[in-house]
Amino acid sequence: MLRLRRIGIDTQQEAVIYLRRDSHVCRAEGLSSHAQVQVTHDGRTIVAMLHNVTSDILGRDEAGLSESAWRSLDAREGAEIRVGHAPPLESLRSVRAKAFGKHLDEPALHDIIRDIAAQRYGDVHLASFITACAGGNPDRQEMVGLTRAMIAAGDHLDWGRVPIVVAIVAACSLVIPKTSSPAFLYRWYFGAHSLKRLQRNILKFCGIGPI
Repeated sequence: MLRLRRIGIDTQQEAVIYLRRDSHVCRAEGLSSHAQVQVTHDGRTIVAMLHNVTSDILGRDEAGLSESAWRSLDAREGAEIRVGHAPPLESLRSVRAKAFGKHLDEPALHDIIRDIAAQRYGDVHLASFITACAGGNPDRQEMVGLTRAMIAAGDHLDWGRVPIVVAIVAACSLVIPKTSSPAFLYRWYFGAHSLKRLQRNILKFCGIGPI
């Protein structure tokens, strides 16, 4: 067990944990810098990248977290955490398969997006996934599966009967402001603009930006 100490380091979206190189956890588990570790606090678990420190900013029984990891764990100063080796991510097999040109089915895409949404992917894993899907590599079926996976992993808005009411009002010739996708001719002229926007949104979901 280690006690948390807030050291206020901003790493944007990346979850990072800081431990003394001579801490009992690093020595017992054989952990070193850039290792992927699992951090558990009060029933919440994240996967973070380990950075070792050699100064006295942390004690041997203390751990520091990046601000992103601190928020993800809803951590408290002085609280106790458990640190150990991160379990292997089965979805990375699908990422490697895609890098070698294999087709990904919908269940594989759901596994990948679920792990990304749960912050189990580090920057290296995200870069691997983006690279494997770069250059128009995903086919239409994969794009549909990826979209469904993102919907399943995200929060849902329930508009109730609002869209039906809007359709009825529009049928009565009332002008309705349109703020969604461009018109068909615009998409046709600029070459499937909506597909390009979908690809940008996928990159943004994975934390790659600006696009």
